[in-house]
Amino acid sequence: MRIWGVHCRRHLSVWTRVVRGEMERCNWQDGEFIFHVHEQWGLAHSTNLDCLANGATGIWAGLCIEGAALGHADSTTTLINLIKLGNCKVQKQFNCKYLREAAINITKITTGALPNPKQPVYGERAVDMLFGSVFSNLEENPCEGF
Repeated sequence: MRIWGVHCRRHLSVWTRVVRGEMERCNWQDGEFIFHVHEQWGLAHSTNLDCLANGATGIWAGLCIEGAALGHADSTTTLINLIKLGNCKVQKQFNCKYLREAAINITKITTGALPNPKQPVYGERAVDMLFGSVFSNLEENPCEGF
């Protein structure tokens, strides 16, 4: 589903729930429903989370916000938000301990500069101020400390 920033997340959540319901009604429970959101109004990550909660099975995104003109809901921020919300499966499926480092490296490669210091999750100042030691808690026991 590709929406060009003209619909609010409430609509996208309902549409996602309805499409997922139709997929299940037509016996397509195993079907993947991937979601991609461009940044435009500051709601990209909350829209991703809403759509995942309403039946999307994944997101189509890069590790960092770079790519689109205003960026997109990057997978690093989405995955860390899912962990903070208590989703233990994310930590079991992905090597989350290195997400921040990977997002920083990809930003440097694509832009030639470090991420904006205030970039959520992987900006220089964001992790210490926002999450404290979230990355140090990503050990063998998923979700402990969250």
